[in-house]
Amino acid sequence: MKRLSEEAARAARSPAVQERFAHDSAIPVGSTAKEFADFIALEQARWKEAVQKAGIKAE
Repeated sequence: MKRLSEEAARAARSPAVQERFAHDSAIPVGSTAKEFADFIALEQARWKEAVQKAGIKAE
């Protein structure tokens, strides 16, 4: 899994992938699994209060 993750990150940083993602208004990051997990945890914490206050429920 480590090698697969490293190769996926390397691919995400390649000019061809960067160009393709830019065309789709996306931003390839090419981070490690830990960095991605940390990002997701921060995003969950960031949006939790707003979702609760707005009363948003999953359908």
